[in-house]
Amino acid sequence: MTTSRERVQRIVLAGVIVLLASIAYLGSFDGQFVSDDLQIVVPNPLLNSLGWENIKLIFTSFDDSNYMPLKVLSLAVDRALWGPEPFGHHLVNLLLHLGCALTIFFILLRLGFSGVAACLVALLWAVHPLQVESVAWISERKNVLSGFFFFAAFRVYLEYSERPRTITYMATLLLLSLALLSKMNTLVLPAICLAYEATYKMRYRGRDVVAALPMFALGALAAWYNLSHSQTHGGEFHGGSALVTWLSMTVVVFRYLGHTILPIGLNSRYNVPLMGSPFEPAVFASLLGLVAVAGATIWLIRRKKREAFWILYFAITLAPMLNIVPFRTMMQDRYMYLAVLGPLGLAGSILDSLVRPAARRAGAIAGVIAAVACVGVTVRQVEYWDSPANLWVRDATSRPLRANETVFRPADHSFELAQLEAAVRREPDNAMLRNNLGGLHFAAARLEQAVEQFEEANRLEPDEVLTLINLGRAYTRLGRAEEAEGKLTRATELRPYNFMACYYLLRLHLQTKDDSKARRTFDKCITLHEGLKQEYPQLMSLETAAPKGRP
Repeated sequence: MTTSRERVQRIVLAGVIVLLASIAYLGSFDGQFVSDDLQIVVPNPLLNSLGWENIKLIFTSFDDSNYMPLKVLSLAVDRALWGPEPFGHHLVNLLLHLGCALTIFFILLRLGFSGVAACLVALLWAVHPLQVESVAWISERKNVLSGFFFFAAFRVYLEYSERPRTITYMATLLLLSLALLSKMNTLVLPAICLAYEATYKMRYRGRDVVAALPMFALGALAAWYNLSHSQTHGGEFHGGSALVTWLSMTVVVFRYLGHTILPIGLNSRYNVPLMGSPFEPAVFASLLGLVAVAGATIWLIRRKKREAFWILYFAITLAPMLNIVPFRTMMQDRYMYLAVLGPLGLAGSILDSLVRPAARRAGAIAGVIAAVACVGVTVRQVEYWDSPANLWVRDATSRPLRANETVFRPADHSFELAQLEAAVRREPDNAMLRNNLGGLHFAAARLEQAVEQFEEANRLEPDEVLTLINLGRAYTRLGRAEEAEGKLTRATELRPYNFMACYYLLRLHLQTKDDSKARRTFDKCITLHEGLKQEYPQLMSLETAAPKGRP
């Protein structure tokens, strides 16, 4: 039983979470439709009506490549309430995110966290810069909506675990179903529940496994329906191999952890180098790190330490986003929406375990400083998602782009030129900026200027694969085949699993009518991307141009 004083304290702490999180995302209310919003939200006819026939269409249609009818229905409700402007969508995104944060706060209290630790963890989760993509981007309604149902389902399950009743169990199944209809990755809930039983309750009961089976069944049904009806999910692995994909993803896990601890260098997209050997330094270090974490988790479980739960939580919630079943992208901030609670929960648990009052005060002060810093960074991150122009500027000045990614306004390049030329003047030795300026010239068919910038970028960073690919493409268009082949061949040597390097080398060989080289390059490309046969059927003639294995 909680005392009246404790209830007042909880209300105050919940108010702090709501206040600071609202401040962090206040700028999103002025945000425009950006990125995918312009393709799958603004023109979506399913959002125009809440009539029964339209609702039936919503529940029998896919959103892009995903079955998430509740996300689409919620956007249709937004349009009915607020009209076609983005304000209402942003408001609902924030309200759902706040609902998630408050649910996390009460989950942590239920798990025995002190009020201060629960507040700091829930607040840091809410204002962490990794969450901006999910909250400030309307298309990511699926994250905040599914997250709300996911956390609510776990909170109800905690009640069921303590006092098994049919009503709480059925409520858990209902909330899980709603989460799955919003986004498929919430299928991990039953694994989280079993991890809770093993770490917090220190028990392994057949009854808990039986209770989890219907939840696993719901998740399996959602996964089957999504994957069997999707053209992108469950398709080809990156680099043409499950091993290449999974080895590369071991590095991504630690990149995510790095961004959780120090959220700098965040982006709307990330370039993930593909690696095919466990002995590549980055992969080897990551594999050793995973073994160490697994060993630490087993040790904590054997010592009956509840900190093990938060490591398991992080691993379980992140697992669906690690391309175990392949999908289009390998790393995005939004993939951490649920998982970021793991490291934060671990930190909160350690804070509560400190015995000395001075140490606990120091830990709490550090948590407050981190929360304030996160609010500041998040305010800035929200500004990037304010408009397509701001998002383009952030991308073009923070990561190397392929030549065909560079353009923001195809009909008029003056905006992009002004931004990138100013950036290059500020940092003339920045290879990434040089590469992106070259990409802009390439898109505008100013090939000589493009080569000049690409070459300078290549001089500054000789092993940047994207720059080598861009240079090869520019030289190909200029008819300088020998130079193009040199750059593209070097790119394939540096990154043998990079399909784009192989693909543009193939196009060069086709253009120069070098059938023997084209044949060998085609065979290599097919190992990286089997779909090349369907996407470019004109290349199929290469399969009969010469017997395999012969020049």
